[in-house]
This record gives sequence, structure tokens and C-alpha cells, in this order.
Amino acid sequence: MRVVAALLAALLLAGCTGGGDEPPDRTIAGELIDGSSYDGSAHQGKITVVNFWASWCAPCRSEMPELIAAYETTRGDGVTFVGINTKDELDKAVAFADNFKVPYPSLFDPPGRLALGFEIAPNAIPQTLILATDGRTVLHFFRAAVLREELIEAIRQAQTGG
Repeated sequence: MRVVAALLAALLLAGCTGGGDEPPDRTIAGELIDGSSYDGSAHQGKITVVNFWASWCAPCRSEMPELIAAYETTRGDGVTFVGINTKDELDKAVAFADNFKVPYPSLFDPPGRLALGFEIAPNAIPQTLILATDGRTVLHFFRAAVLREELIEAIRQAQTGG
């Protein structure tokens, strides 16, 4: 009985060490859907649009042309886009990106670890974040599909610090 009580006390104390105060890991790096690697330093110091998507997600399909249009409009303005494919199969993710001719990189993250770093449920997609140049989230779109006009406006506000 003493052993069980000691073990329980140790487990309770281990959970109270303050480790939860650490910021989540917001590293955007890993394997892309084309098999190459992506280093998150490519987006450091830039406004970054991060879109979490999957090939099976109907709203992801409807918003992809909007994201591509926003990318095309802002790509020369120091803005970078990166997709993060989650809860998907690689061949389906590749077919989706090829079908839509997605011009920016997409990481392949089937377990959703990258989403957790942004405190996003990996199966709650689509979600689009706009990150400031210092990496903090300035806007979070979480609904059926983001529209190009509102995304471009949000990017412009992030660029001016608004």
C-alpha cells in the first residue's frame, strides 16, 4: 500500500513541474509531400501563411483556389505560404496538390504533430494561420473555407503590424 501511495505521489508531483508553461514547438520543418525536406528557416522573418489540409476534406478542396490566388497576389511582398497535410495518405496528398497545381510547399504530417505545435486539433481542418515575422499567430481562420479577399486583407494588416 505504501508503494502505491508513493508511486501516486510521484506521478502527481511529476505532473506539476511547470513543463506546461513552455511554448509549444512551432517548428515548421520536415518532409514535403514530394519527398524532399523543408527547413522552417525559409519562412523566418517573413509573414507566413500556414494552411492545414487533407485530400479528403471537402472545405479544403473549395478553399484551395482561394489560397493559391492569395499566394499569387502576395508572393512578391515578402510573404511565404506553406501547407501542412495531415491525417492523409501520401499518394492522395500528392494527387490533390497536383490536381490544384499548388505552387507552394506542403509538408506531409499524417500524425498531426505539427498541428499540435500550433495548438490545433489535427483532425479539425481546414485551418489557416497567419504568422507575424516573429512567428506569433496574428490571425487564425477556422471555418469551412477562407476567401482570398479576406486572406489578402489579413496579410496586409499583418505586414503593417495592424
